[in-house]
Amino acid sequence: MNDVMAPGAVAALREHGVRVPDDVSLAGFDDIPTLCDLTPGLSTVRLPLGDG
Repeated sequence: MNDVMAPGAVAALREHGVRVPDDVSLAGFDDIPTLCDLTPGLSTVRLPLGDG
């Protein structure tokens, strides 16, 4: 999932009684710095497309 969507996904899972990361794990894409305070921390992928 996109990192921008991660906080909403975590909140929705918690509302349904799903424990993150005990019951399900999330991984993101984009590695945006604003998620550094997300608990639990998000595993994310950085793909620097402009560096090639």
